[in-house]
Amino acid sequence: RPICFYLPVLLGGLMPWSVYLVAFGVDAVARAPRGTLRLVDTDWRLVLWALLPILFFTVSIGKQPRYILPVLPPLAVFVARGIIERMGNRRDRLLAAATWITAIIYALLVLVFVRMEPLFISAHPLATWIGLCLGCAAIAIAAVAATRAWRLLPMVSSAVAALVLVSVWFGALAGDRPEPVEQMARLIGSQRSAGEPIGVLDVFTRNLVFYTGSPQMQLYGVEQAGVFLQSPERVLLVLRSTDLPAVAAASGTTPKTIGEIRYLNTANIRVRTLLRPDPSEIEMISLVTNR
Repeated sequence: RPICFYLPVLLGGLMPWSVYLVAFGVDAVARAPRGTLRLVDTDWRLVLWALLPILFFTVSIGKQPRYILPVLPPLAVFVARGIIERMGNRRDRLLAAATWITAIIYALLVLVFVRMEPLFISAHPLATWIGLCLGCAAIAIAAVAATRAWRLLPMVSSAVAALVLVSVWFGALAGDRPEPVEQMARLIGSQRSAGEPIGVLDVFTRNLVFYTGSPQMQLYGVEQAGVFLQSPERVLLVLRSTDLPAVAAASGTTPKTIGEIRYLNTANIRVRTLLRPDPSEIEMISLVTNR
């Protein structure tokens, strides 16, 4: 994957500073050919700190967005330096434009999250006022842009970022316990009485083992899951409900469904999910047994 694969991580990790990063970066590139860009030693250190890990993981075979999270601090420092340099000029058009665009983005996110509310199945009931938080964020940022009170910008943006982070995380992605993986672990614990083997097919592959406290077998593909269900001993299998018919056909058996839970895999959220929220994004996860 090329460098552009990491852009959503970088911009998302720097929200609400993302627009400033893009604006200042484009401005720096435009000034370089004219000879008006002067980089001191600190600037070069920040550039190398941010660029080298991205280049390394671009060349590397293994790629995960979280691998490059350490490059966010130098980018944040770069943005902070750019804002500080421009705060003394009330007529700075670049800073004003970036601030207005940031306020507009927050306003648009209000609509996005209001539309996505049906997907927030793990949200805490008291923390779902995401639209209100984002609306207040938009108003606060717009007020700074309108008054050009740039000295308030770092404080306002930091406060807004903390508010939005808490509201989005606990009001959308998590908060209401037990979470789906915990529900599945409890279901397994209530049904596993004789140390039965546990198989997992393409769901909860990383974290279910920590909640069950028991080893589990990672199954790859429908055929392997079918063979797992053909075991002469009783086994438990965790899989998506939509995969159950194919696995049953591959095993030549009729698995017994013990229970189902609802699950929104946040790793599968894409831009299309934000633009067109679809309740089908919520999956049903089944626990089945062959006996």
